Amino acid sequence: MGVTEPVKIKINRVDLAWLAGLMEGEGTFYLNNQHPHRSETYLYPKVVIGMTDEDIIKRVHQIMRFGKVWGPYRPPSRSQHQASWHWLPRKSTEALATMKLLQPHLGQRRQEQIQRVLEGHTLRHLPPEPIIEITD
Repeated sequence: MGVTEPVKIKINRVDLAWLAGLMEGEGTFYLNNQHPHRSETYLYPKVVIGMTDEDIIKRVHQIMRFGKVWGPYRPPSRSQHQASWHWLPRKSTEALATMKLLQPHLGQRRQEQIQRVLEGHTLRHLPPEPIIEITD
């Protein structure tokens, strides 16, 4: 297995404040289960934000410069509801970098939620620390 490159995030203070506020209210940080082998369960970090505002989700993607926008999504059981859009990092390293970027800028409950993920994931190879550059 090759060496994983660190995730690089360059973000200005205004976008960081906007993103932190949005993720405080609409984001989710959690451990997801993966069962690649019957005898083992892996817990890997996930970040997701979803809403019916496509432009807001696309702005998150533009700011972060990684991840994927999913949508429109409308579960068949809720066909009368508006379609939703979602942004999520595609790689565990991107999810961890997103959490480390946002954690100091969130409220206590979200900070604790992220800390549980950071301490609880079972990635086999710890990724290098992300390179985060905050500009004016």
